[in-house]
Amino acid sequence: MGRMGLLPSWLVGQPRLVCHRTSRLLNEEVNAMKRFALFHTAVFVFATAPLVWADLPPAKDPLRQPAIILPETPAEWIEMYCTAQKNPAGLLCYLRDHVAFMNERKQKSFSVSETTPDEKEQLGRRWYALTLLGDTAGSDIIPAIEEFIAARKAQGDTMTDFDVALAEVVIECIQMRVSGRDTYIATMLDWVRNGDKTYPGSVDERGQPTRKGKMRVWQAAWALGQRRVPEAAPVLEAKTQEPLWIAGIYGFPLIRALAQIGDRNTMKTIAHACYFRGLFDRLFRWNSLCPGEVDPVWTYWQMRTQGMSLPQTIETMLGALGGDELDVYAHKVLEALGDTSVPYLIDALQHPRGKDPIRCLKIVALVLGNLRARQAVEPLRGLLREALGGGDIKLGIEAAIALGKIGDPSVLPELLSAAQSTDFYFQASAIRALGYLGDPRAEPLLLELLTTHPEANVRYGAAEALRTVGTASAMPVLEQRLQMETDRGTRGQIGTTLQTLRQKVR
Repeated sequence: MGRMGLLPSWLVGQPRLVCHRTSRLLNEEVNAMKRFALFHTAVFVFATAPLVWADLPPAKDPLRQPAIILPETPAEWIEMYCTAQKNPAGLLCYLRDHVAFMNERKQKSFSVSETTPDEKEQLGRRWYALTLLGDTAGSDIIPAIEEFIAARKAQGDTMTDFDVALAEVVIECIQMRVSGRDTYIATMLDWVRNGDKTYPGSVDERGQPTRKGKMRVWQAAWALGQRRVPEAAPVLEAKTQEPLWIAGIYGFPLIRALAQIGDRNTMKTIAHACYFRGLFDRLFRWNSLCPGEVDPVWTYWQMRTQGMSLPQTIETMLGALGGDELDVYAHKVLEALGDTSVPYLIDALQHPRGKDPIRCLKIVALVLGNLRARQAVEPLRGLLREALGGGDIKLGIEAAIALGKIGDPSVLPELLSAAQSTDFYFQASAIRALGYLGDPRAEPLLLELLTTHPEANVRYGAAEALRTVGTASAMPVLEQRLQMETDRGTRGQIGTTLQTLRQKVR
């Protein structure tokens, strides 16, 4: 921590309000701020959302919308959001945390693609804190952000350029916002059009957009999306057609902004971005769903099924699973609907929808398993028995996994039979399902597979399943096999399973 003495006083001495690894706000204060934020979010959404949506159930918490393509909203981000509504200066402690965090990792090569989960969470907190400051802070906060910039420049690590560009753009956002709403909106619209082209520091010596130029576009999209500015929809959509911004990593923040605005004219753009490029955004852990933000996939299905009843909406999604139209993560939305969708999913097992009924059946089985829908046990058991009798193995694979997740012990005989199949994928899926089921009666077969099967992948799967299935009586066999196993990966899994079982029998 040698360099900490050089940091500005506000970074090393300011009392913390709501920070990671620090004391929390008193519960009463958090709850009061959350009620305040929920009220204003509800009023804001009511005033700005389209008049007619699909009959999808509303989120229980307006600040925590269903997460489909994006990681779910971190609980700490909700606290940060509440802090920003009441006292934006309370977010400065997150900047102090970030400087200290990066100081500790001064000697580490810091690559975004190689960061640990803790590091990605820290980067996310830094991004969200700065973005909230740009959205809520007054000009009195600017000197503190400038000191943060100076501290990061002094550190000079591999993330410095990103942090500095973001913080400088946040200062510009604050300056524009305090000039009045009309000026702010007009500037943000121009940033989307030209923030990576004509503004100071927006292009490098080769004429290519700089990080700061891209940051202007991203932050402008955020601001316009959060405010659900209707006139921003065509501007944002046009930007997504430019060569740089059509790529997922750069362009997906624009799609997120379009999703907040909810202009039905942009539905196809949102759909194709989610279908073809949305997974790029998952590379970055800090790109979680923000408090109050609607997931782009959820928005797409709201627009796609506008004016429909809930049953009609679910039927449309089931048709998409069967290939009747572009399947934009329909299975994830059906999962998010929870118990509401289960009767329709069970019916689809017996009457698959669409022009590709096999695809529909496979995905429906997947969703029912993820929902742990016990009502689906018998129809899924039927699919598994058909596969065991020479029917479609692919359906049997999905049925086995789903039944294992549901956890009804009555399916054990069928899963044991499938775990002895000569089809590798069917067998592997059944072994995995036995692990989900966790029934000790499967222990003898799994031990036999572990000790006698010629395929290392099957032995590995059996060892993994024994973590939940195994009892104390399995430990001597596992210890002996650990000494004999020739496959390195399987040997490691046996060791992990032994460790788990030792903890269970204590």
